[in-house]
Amino acid sequence: MENNILIVDDSKTICSTLSKMVLEDLGFHPVVAHSKEETKKMLVEYKGKFLVALLDLGLPDAPDGEVVDLVTPFHIPSIVLTGSTIDEERFRDKNIVDYVVKDGGFAFEYIISLVKKVALSVGMKVLVVDDAKSVAFHTMDLLKRYNLKCLYAKDGIEALNILKDNKDIRLIFTDYNMPNMDGLELTKALRHNYAKDKLS
Repeated sequence: MENNILIVDDSKTICSTLSKMVLEDLGFHPVVAHSKEETKKMLVEYKGKFLVALLDLGLPDAPDGEVVDLVTPFHIPSIVLTGSTIDEERFRDKNIVDYVVKDGGFAFEYIISLVKKVALSVGMKVLVVDDAKSVAFHTMDLLKRYNLKCLYAKDGIEALNILKDNKDIRLIFTDYNMPNMDGLELTKALRHNYAKDKLS
């Protein structure tokens, strides 16, 4: 995936500041759009290949966050920029990583730190261990927003078997109460066989 960051905001000052930070602090390529229409053009031009999208909810031609709906089919991890608090429920299934209120202070630094976190996690393998499939799949859906590759195990024994075949797993989310081998027993087994800097 190319290191393009889509920045969508009608404020030229905000776009300029974020573009400079994306380029100088992270070394990524900023792609700027000031409207929903310009965003459409950039999505087509770059074939949706963006590492992260920074999306203003209040564009003149998309005052109710329609730009989020436009970007969602491309599965781009998105950080929503807003001038006030919002109803997060409306955007629940929209690949949103986080919401940031553009109120000055450290908002820009926080946005850049989020971009960096998403960039570092792209393609990382994660194992979710839980006997409750619905809980595990919900967790996996949230993790996939960060472009993480998720695997599933129903208990500690299955998790250890999956780890044998997938030595590139870097992160494990585990439930405690599970049949066969619970989360504590799994953690002990992992700490016995894997260094903390290789597996978290």
